[in-house]
Amino acid sequence: SGMMKIGRLFVGLGKVVLFLFFLLAVAVGALWLTLRVATHADEMPAPDLVGRDMVSALEWVRSARLNLKVTGEQYDATQAKSHVVSQDPPAGTMLREGRTIAVVVSLGAQEVVIPDLAGQSLRQAELGLYKSGLKRGRVARVSYSGERDTVLSQYPTARSIANRGTPIDLLINMGAAEVLIRVPDVVGHAQAQAEEELRKIGLAAAVKQQEAGPGAKKGVVIEQSPKAGMPAAVGSAVEIVVARSKPPAASGPAPAKGPGP
Repeated sequence: SGMMKIGRLFVGLGKVVLFLFFLLAVAVGALWLTLRVATHADEMPAPDLVGRDMVSALEWVRSARLNLKVTGEQYDATQAKSHVVSQDPPAGTMLREGRTIAVVVSLGAQEVVIPDLAGQSLRQAELGLYKSGLKRGRVARVSYSGERDTVLSQYPTARSIANRGTPIDLLINMGAAEVLIRVPDVVGHAQAQAEEELRKIGLAAAVKQQEAGPGAKKGVVIEQSPKAGMPAAVGSAVEIVVARSKPPAASGPAPAKGPGP
């Protein structure tokens, strides 16, 4: 019928239109791809120059038909001297032939003179290291004669040269180890004898005088502290109490004489 013919006509036209749209899309995509390829045909990614020495960096840049420019130098502990620290544009950036890559070159690690820390407290030593651009390394402690909690030695040694940021190891004095001995019994000994006995074994005598009680002899030790047999540190004092005589009783005033006859 006539209606069916009209319907088939519209279906056919729709297919034609869809096919034309498809061809148009393909043509636009091909044109976009052609323009993009043409636009970037003379571009290539920037090489990665960080960590390379300047000779190698220059060779890489020339092989890519690019230019190299040094825009600065800085101390850097991570890159050796004359090696590239940073670059602009960064690696991988698409560049046209003849573009310039700017680089910053390392001067190497900055060197400093290590200060002499002997005799300083740990806190003072840490401040001195910080001011010199160094830092505290390992800390060991030993017992040794001399002032406690001070630096005995250091490594690396004083006045040597080190890179900035180098850790300095310290040896700290804890003071002489305490030696304990047993306190002798000096009660009943004369003061001079007691002092000599204590001195011979490394103890001192702290003497106190006290009035003697009944039966106590003058100049004899009647008490001691610490008691006999107790431990005491070498160089410490033992208090000894020495008996002394009672002062003579004061005589009363002479009786007043009466009036004469």
